[in-house]
Amino acid sequence: MISTFSILSVEMAATYDGTQLTNFGIMGDNACNMGFLPILGVQQDASCWEDMMGSKTAILFGCNYAETNMQEMHFLFDAQEAGMTLVVVDPRFSRTAAKADWWIPIRPGTDAALVLGMMNHIVSIEAVDEEYIRTYTNGAFLVDTSTGALVRIDGDYAVWDEGEGVAVKVAAVPDDMKPAYPSVTVSGELPENTQVPESAALYGEFTVDADGGSVTAKPAFQLLVESLDEYTPEAASEICEVPAEDIIRLAEMYVNDTPARLHVSQGTNRYWNGHLPTRALCQLAAITGNIGKQHANINWAGGTLMRFLFSLGPSSLSPREGHGASALPGSQWYDLVAAQQPHPIKFLWTQNYGWGTQGPDRNKLINEVLPQLDFVVVSEQMMTPGAELADLVLPITSYYEEDFQVVPAWSSMYIQVRDRAISPQWEAKTDYEIAQMLAERFGILEETEWRLDAKEYARIHLFEENLAPEFSTMDFDELCEKKVLAANFSDNYVAFESMRFATPSGKIELYTESLVEFGEQLACFYEPLESNRKEKADTYPLTFMNCRTVYTTHSQHAPLAWIREVAPEPWLEISPEDAQERGIETGDVVEVLNDRGSYKVKALVTSEIKPGCVNQRQGWWPKDFVEGTHYSSLLHMELNPAQDAISETNYSPYDNLVEVRLA
Repeated sequence: MISTFSILSVEMAATYDGTQLTNFGIMGDNACNMGFLPILGVQQDASCWEDMMGSKTAILFGCNYAETNMQEMHFLFDAQEAGMTLVVVDPRFSRTAAKADWWIPIRPGTDAALVLGMMNHIVSIEAVDEEYIRTYTNGAFLVDTSTGALVRIDGDYAVWDEGEGVAVKVAAVPDDMKPAYPSVTVSGELPENTQVPESAALYGEFTVDADGGSVTAKPAFQLLVESLDEYTPEAASEICEVPAEDIIRLAEMYVNDTPARLHVSQGTNRYWNGHLPTRALCQLAAITGNIGKQHANINWAGGTLMRFLFSLGPSSLSPREGHGASALPGSQWYDLVAAQQPHPIKFLWTQNYGWGTQGPDRNKLINEVLPQLDFVVVSEQMMTPGAELADLVLPITSYYEEDFQVVPAWSSMYIQVRDRAISPQWEAKTDYEIAQMLAERFGILEETEWRLDAKEYARIHLFEENLAPEFSTMDFDELCEKKVLAANFSDNYVAFESMRFATPSGKIELYTESLVEFGEQLACFYEPLESNRKEKADTYPLTFMNCRTVYTTHSQHAPLAWIREVAPEPWLEISPEDAQERGIETGDVVEVLNDRGSYKVKALVTSEIKPGCVNQRQGWWPKDFVEGTHYSSLLHMELNPAQDAISETNYSPYDNLVEVRLA
């Protein structure tokens, strides 16, 4: 049984009818996607960075581009020089916050409450765009107040026509007229029966003759307004610890200093409720008419990387005809292997996964999961903490030794190819070469797509067969010659410009019928799983975060000698208030602990972090900490039912309570 994590691993598992463990949830990168999906029908999207020139306001939630996306920071600086106001919402005074015009420190995991408070005020001052809501969202669609289901008449949606005094039908946009994510291409004029009448009600309560009988119904936007009642700026302030006057100021800045853009990223993503801020931001942008608008929008990642992965054709993931992998959720892999359910997994092969430092609950991994495995293979460039847990380590080439590699971008519209810079050292092979060698050893090489060299495989399966014309129409030979090309999206790309959406209705779905059972049919807020306002905080009062650092990409570069010259050792960031309460000074060795584990590290007392929080820069290996301990022993992997209904629970490494004491 082969169980693996990367895209190439999917292809390997498919070749041998193995088990593929999905990677989006366990990576901790999936929550923002799950905020986008219900309302916009896509995993992520963003306008091009050049579109920022022309914005008057940019509000960033959990975005630390100055450390994690440095190549794009010049766009922010250019826009600021042109007059844009930059606002950063973050519990930490990050490098990006240091460059902002306004830093808003917030209680971790409560961004959604802040946004709901902004919407409450925007509704109260009548600054919503009713025409936009009626035309481009399902805000006018009637909802059965007794069941939460959208009202249907003859299978179509229904709105209340105030001019006619009767409910009328609105059809869903035909599937072939919606963009097929990740493509944004659309064609044809929308049929008249998909248009919402100009006289459709956004407010009120009505009795409607619907499929199944007479029902009492309200427009979805009426329910949205009612859902905001409890989130006055004062009430939201009590939750998120941002002053009510600042919530009001931010809301009025967003609707008055326009065009105004919203950005969301990983800082909000890595909490158990991490999908809620993105969902709320999408709703905020929608009710103010900012989705699909130049210099505005809701922006999350949006580059070629995820688009490319989601548009790979079936044959690219099935190298051996008639064979395929069975998928299991990677966010549950500890429990599945420990229980050997739903079927036994005795052989594990990991590629491109730093499971020795980047995963949850290290003690559970070592004590409950590993004993159930008979053999573990790790493909790695160096002897990482994960490689040390393996029975067999396969030496993998570095980027410089790769013969050919396609490199999409996280947040730009470019694609690169990388050629070999140096010959492979010693016995190192590429992951692709290992796949070829294994197929040859099994005697199946010629019946699989592994028979192609890496470049030809990319030409055929990654580009020519790509499901998105924005990639399939690229000139592969030109890409190989020039090394970098923009994918064939429009110049000065504006996300959602077509105003058609891959949702059931084809509109922005303010109201999500499929999430009624979870109480998440509209944007909402609930506390993080390990909120510092829950009973557990009586024992473990501090929210533990482990943010990225400029010095390493996750754990890849932490051991490099040059990096150690500027970042010689790990430290725990703690506020002066929390440090003083515990008698801690900079340089003291402290123990960070909770009911799952503990580790020891030196303290750094800094006013750059909000009281009530601590932060351990991620990526350090166990050998870097006092007594070989590691912070991953503190981190949980609890499932969120609503997230599993949308996609897959997102690993939440920032949503953990701890105590800190002198060691």
